[in-house]
Amino acid sequence: MKMSVKELEGRFTTLNDMNGFTQGFLENPLHQLSEEKDWETFMDVVALTILGILFFPKAENFVDYPTINGFATFKIWSENPTTTILVDEYVALDSCHSKKESV
Repeated sequence: MKMSVKELEGRFTTLNDMNGFTQGFLENPLHQLSEEKDWETFMDVVALTILGILFFPKAENFVDYPTINGFATFKIWSENPTTTILVDEYVALDSCHSKKESV
């Protein structure tokens, strides 16, 4: 999205105890990216939005951090994102289980 990591971290939203980006936040730069003809970044943003909204829908119009992390794993290191997503989900389930026991 042509933003620094610090800028992106500052834009995380929390929804139902999940951190991530709203669909609107991800869609906002698309018009500018298309005007600049930055098609690689444009397609990355579209792919992340589709991945989060269609394939891993935990909250409506919201892309959570594990999905973002899995996408980054694939995009940056060309690794299979399945392992990353499964680890993130395991941590989330373990956290939920721990909270349940402490109540």
